[in-house]
Amino acid sequence: MQKQGDVYTVAEASAQEFLRGEIEYEVAVSMIEAQLDHGYRSENPCAAEMYAQELLDEQLMELESAAFDERRFYDFVNEAAQRVMCGAMDYYDAIDAVKKRLGSVYVRRNPCAAEMAAQGILDDALDYIKIRSG
Repeated sequence: MQKQGDVYTVAEASAQEFLRGEIEYEVAVSMIEAQLDHGYRSENPCAAEMYAQELLDEQLMELESAAFDERRFYDFVNEAAQRVMCGAMDYYDAIDAVKKRLGSVYVRRNPCAAEMAAQGILDDALDYIKIRSG
């Protein structure tokens, strides 16, 4: 039986490898799943896979969060809002573009919340532009 710490070490390493494009998501999940107790995996294969996915996604979200540059994000949002205001970009395309900047794991796991957040952030930027321009 593997020690619990081994599972987290493998989850962290496989998340980094996945983000660098060295392995596929499913391979990363399999690497983590292989660290789980053999009896647990045999008796609960679906639960073991879901647990491995949870661990991988947690690590991926931590890495995405650490790499998130708030200033660049809001610069992008403001630029998208400017493009919407001058007609160079469709409002819904701008929402999608903002949503993509929120982090792929967050968006995949929370699609509705990500959509609402992106729309709210873009709307705030558009309101600011409207107020500023009078």
